[in-house]
Amino acid sequence: MAQVSPPFAELLGLLLQTLLYGMYIVLFIVSMYFLVGIDSRKPWTGTMGTSRLLVTVANVVLFANITTQWVIEVARIFKGFFGQGSTLDGPLVYFISLSDSLDVARIGVYVVEAGICDFIMIYRLWQLWGRCWRITTIPLCTYAGTLASGAMFLYHMHGLRPGQYFTSPCAPWLGAGLTANVATNVFCSVFISYKVWSIHRSLEQVSTCLHSTIALRVVTTIIESAVLFTISGIAMTISFFCRSYVVFTCISFAAPLSGLAYCLIIVQFGIGEIFRATEVALPTMSLRSGAASQAAADR
Repeated sequence: MAQVSPPFAELLGLLLQTLLYGMYIVLFIVSMYFLVGIDSRKPWTGTMGTSRLLVTVANVVLFANITTQWVIEVARIFKGFFGQGSTLDGPLVYFISLSDSLDVARIGVYVVEAGICDFIMIYRLWQLWGRCWRITTIPLCTYAGTLASGAMFLYHMHGLRPGQYFTSPCAPWLGAGLTANVATNVFCSVFISYKVWSIHRSLEQVSTCLHSTIALRVVTTIIESAVLFTISGIAMTISFFCRSYVVFTCISFAAPLSGLAYCLIIVQFGIGEIFRATEVALPTMSLRSGAASQAAADR
């Protein structure tokens, strides 16, 4: 992988992050409308109400986390290019000195974000597979590995010296955390995609009004499985093991990309009126109609 300078990688990351963050804000507002704006007088009780509450809380927490990371990135860019710009190679020295408090805060926020997104992925996998705990055994183990590795890397970050991002004694913790994160996302995406595709085919077999094109099923499956978030994690892991500073760019745009993937799922369900008791929906929340229940039984 071609090497790029840390200042360029950071600046490119902020540009992509800002563009994606603007799109994410729009989708976040739309998703919150579907979550709390429609049927707002409906009680948040029962299985459906509990699921809607969990999704809403996760959506708000993820938005606060992504916004915090964007603010930190802006502060880092200003500090690197303007606060250190008066000295020779000031921006370069600043961006490879990862023990700065803003760098620690950025990695800390990313670890929290990864924890939230991975939890959502595992929860949706558990729901789609009929609340079967066996299917979540592997992703739960890799999820614990992600959190533990991220915490250990944060603990040792204060000892990093300039330019030791890929060669420091704590670099293996970051590598292990990224690998575990990718393993969790890939596992969940594959099995969610398989189940979503199977459910669509089952629903079409039991109902004459639920036919869709292959293209529509593919788009739905991509949205449901949060492939965008998984791809960003893979890109980040590859760039880290290739010892490329592109990893800084990936860390920057991964935050709003994860929010986009999550909000797309909510908006898709909202358009299909998943939160209405009379509609057929994929069982990420629940399956309400008799046709959907029969389809689930056939599986």
